[in-house]
Amino acid sequence: MFLVLAQATQKSATWNSGEPLVPVWLGVTLAVIAMIATAAHMHSLQDANVPESRRRIRTINGWVLIVLAPIAAYAFSMVKPADQKPFVFSFVIVTILLAIVILLACLDALNNLRLHREQQAILRDEVARLRGEAARLRAKDGANEA
Repeated sequence: MFLVLAQATQKSATWNSGEPLVPVWLGVTLAVIAMIATAAHMHSLQDANVPESRRRIRTINGWVLIVLAPIAAYAFSMVKPADQKPFVFSFVIVTILLAIVILLACLDALNNLRLHREQQAILRDEVARLRGEAARLRAKDGANEA
C-alpha cells in the first residue's frame, strides 16, 4: 500500500508546476472516506445518550467537516499551483473552514467543562443529602437504644 502511495506521489508537484499537489484519485478517495466517516459519526450522535448542547455543537462541526472535505480535495488534488488565483482562493477557504472546526472543538471542550461542573454540583448535593440522611438515621438509632 505504501509503495503504491510512494510511487503515486513520486511525481509530486512543486509550487510552480502544472500539476496538483496530490493525485486526484488520492485526494478524492480521502475526501469521500472523511465524508462517510463524519456522516456515520453524526448519525450515531442522534441515537446516543448525549446532552443536547454537545449534540448540537458536534453536529454543526460535522456539517462543516462535510463541506470542508470536497473543498480540500479540490484544493489539494485538482487546482494547480500555477493557477495562482484559484489555488490561493481554495486554500484560503480551506484555512477558514479549518479555523471554524478548531473553534467549534474549543467550544465543545468548554461546553464539556460546563457539563462536568454541573454534574459535580449535582453529585455534591446528592452526597450531602445522603450524609445528612445517614446522620439522622444514626441519631435516631442512638436515641432508640438509649
